[in-house]
Amino acid sequence: MEKYIESINEINLGRRIGGGSCSEVFEMEPGIYFKRFCDDYADLDDPINIEFLETIRTISDIDYLPFVIRGKDIYRSSKELFGYSMDEVLALELEDLADDTLVSDLMLGFDGLKYSVRKLSDNHVKTEDIGGDNILFNGDMYLLDLDLSLVDKRFVPDELYEATRRNIFKSLFYAMTSVYFKGQVSDDDYFSYMNRIVDRCSEYANRELKTIGDVRSTYPKVYKKTTMS
Repeated sequence: MEKYIESINEINLGRRIGGGSCSEVFEMEPGIYFKRFCDDYADLDDPINIEFLETIRTISDIDYLPFVIRGKDIYRSSKELFGYSMDEVLALELEDLADDTLVSDLMLGFDGLKYSVRKLSDNHVKTEDIGGDNILFNGDMYLLDLDLSLVDKRFVPDELYEATRRNIFKSLFYAMTSVYFKGQVSDDDYFSYMNRIVDRCSEYANRELKTIGDVRSTYPKVYKKTTMS
């Protein structure tokens, strides 16, 4: 929902908890964050920022995206985009996951995200900037910070779906193995592909490996041996 206000001072932003190159994040109230955009993204006389707003609006308006953190209420005036409120999710970025996190649990979270990726793709959202810092995990997997995505009805949904799934998997693969993913895997084969990686690591270590900590410490040696042979 879009809410028209004249000034950001009409909102009680609360405590600042973080930020990046285009925004600051505040704890607006318990369970609700506010993402405030910096000046470069706020001027609605700029056609690029109008497109930016349209992307945010499109993602916010998609019915039932349980694993995408997006705008609840968008705050703007006739000339300026201030930001949006969003639900807090208690989850970790990929780089902060504990070593004892199971590879199988991460892959289940990745699989559970499939429906949301399909919904985004069917609404012609070309996701951009998918990396470890905008993928969260707490048993379920979430996407956030999709504001810089592109929306165009000329985009082919199936191609968007495959590209987004692959980009998410690339970030997961690095988090699980400490090696950059360069292979080609079909959408139905991600699980079996990772099972083969874990099996190879277990054979190399001569014991059953299950956690991302074990795989991260082992797979770079397996990969190096494979590429040198």
